[in-house]
Amino acid sequence: STKVFGCFMNHLTLNIEPTGAGTWKAGWYACAPVGPAFELDPKDAQLIPEIAARFLALFEEAAREKRRPLAAPGALTEIGQALHRCWFEPAGSDLPRLLRPPVRILIQSPDRDILNLPWELVEIEPGLPLGCDAGRTLRTPLSELRQSDGHLAPRPLRVLLHAPAPTDQHQ
Repeated sequence: STKVFGCFMNHLTLNIEPTGAGTWKAGWYACAPVGPAFELDPKDAQLIPEIAARFLALFEEAAREKRRPLAAPGALTEIGQALHRCWFEPAGSDLPRLLRPPVRILIQSPDRDILNLPWELVEIEPGLPLGCDAGRTLRTPLSELRQSDGHLAPRPLRVLLHAPAPTDQHQ
């Protein structure tokens, strides 16, 4: 009984539901299912909270040290690749065609920890994270959250900063 948020041209929805067994069941939809629904492999299911903790730690450490959160680009790329492997690759061969720009990608889940994952780091095109991709937009609808205690714990505000880094000059 998956309720998918809307059905519009050039919209893809990744619906992620907790299974209660420490993992998640997911499926991609574009008015109809795209590829088979899948359950996250238990190894990957253990990886998801680690990714979230690692990303959140960047902000918490910076706050303690009263500095801006900085991360090596390679570390951020690894996080994006792990999310891609877990949630995008299992959808099968039709998904890459449907992800061609322009497309709006909607991440939908009642699990707030899933919505707080750094989806902006996923690369559909190598070297181009979703957060920097002008042809693809990314949304997570907070109105669909199931709130057990009626309040969301504050998470880091993610502000995308794009700074040039010429390769022909000293860094």
